Amino acid sequence: MQHPWDRRLGVWWIAEDHPEAPAIVASPSGRTLTFAELTAAAHRVANALQSHGLRPGDVVAYALPNDVDAVIWQLGTSEIGLRYLTLNTALSPEEFAAILAHSGAVALVAHADYLDRFTAAPTYIGLEIVVGGPAEATGFLTEADFLAAAPTTPPAERTQGDAIRYSSGTTGKPKGIVRPLDGRDPREAANALAVFGRAFDFRPFDGAHLVSTGMHHAGCQSFYLGALNVGQALAILGKFDPEQTLAAIERHRVTSAYMVPTQFVRMLKLDAGVRNRYDLSSLRSVVHSAAPCPTQVKQEMMDWWGPVIWETYGGTEGPATVAKPHRWLAKPGTVGRPIRGVRVKILDDDGHELGPDQIGDVYIERTHGQSFEYRNDATLTASVHRGAASPSATWGISTRTATCSSATAPRT
Repeated sequence: MQHPWDRRLGVWWIAEDHPEAPAIVASPSGRTLTFAELTAAAHRVANALQSHGLRPGDVVAYALPNDVDAVIWQLGTSEIGLRYLTLNTALSPEEFAAILAHSGAVALVAHADYLDRFTAAPTYIGLEIVVGGPAEATGFLTEADFLAAAPTTPPAERTQGDAIRYSSGTTGKPKGIVRPLDGRDPREAANALAVFGRAFDFRPFDGAHLVSTGMHHAGCQSFYLGALNVGQALAILGKFDPEQTLAAIERHRVTSAYMVPTQFVRMLKLDAGVRNRYDLSSLRSVVHSAAPCPTQVKQEMMDWWGPVIWETYGGTEGPATVAKPHRWLAKPGTVGRPIRGVRVKILDDDGHELGPDQIGDVYIERTHGQSFEYRNDATLTASVHRGAASPSATWGISTRTATCSSATAPRT
């Protein structure tokens, strides 16, 4: 029998069914929001963007710190078919300008703290909005003025948008990764994100999800959206601090989180007295990716936090494997098994599949799901595929590794 949560999860339906449920329980700005308040704010952004003439497929870039506004703008753009581009706020003005030009962004949203990074913004960007302060002499429109006449009701012509994500991978050259827009109802798309969250044991309306990495990062976004769409409130940290992270887990009874191995290393360096000061028993599922995690570090984290640490392996272009805690404990060092609809292959330079203990490139064969392409670069797109760039395409993640058994994906 299908559980009703399987039909009515996702931020938009949660806002209808459980409007007073907490959506944001902590943020650097001190703002907390219910699901009704969060979706109303997102609707307001969507309505304002539509009133300024933006249409499905247009790109809206934003440079925002870890805080509530990043979630609001992400939801608001994605419910009207726009592509949102989250800019890494550590980039230089020249890097910002290059990515904006390549993306074809028609609107730019920047926090007041980052306005000095956009001195060389492309002149064709027709809508520039500042968040968190006055526009002064920059020519940017204040967020308050931009939203002034926009209603908080659902916008007309709702259709699901998507991200355009930039990743340099191992090439050092940023590339924009896009997937086809499929015209789904945003409520159905949000429910699909809830299914993603539940696959990592993010349980509906169970505690909070800790956001402690940069919210511009694709991995961080995927998992905080997965948590939010199952009804877990977000506890957002402005920046990572080892002890403050532990304190936040205890204070908000955090049940899920996304982290990177560097954070594990920094927390393990805390004095034993500090580490033992906080109650971390609420944790159920902590997912990590983005870099290899040394076996010793992972084992020490398992010993400390218990069997709650999951690992994913893949690229910004798409996931490849998942290592559940019990599988890693049974075989330390594994990055798990291929996810449903994926097969991991090790190929030589001519595209031939290799045998055990041979060195080659990792390729991911997808039997279903969305394809991807690199924006405005058909040659680069073709270069990473073996076969047609279709939902069943085989694409490489540019990692040299030894082959392994079918039960365990390669360690990079």
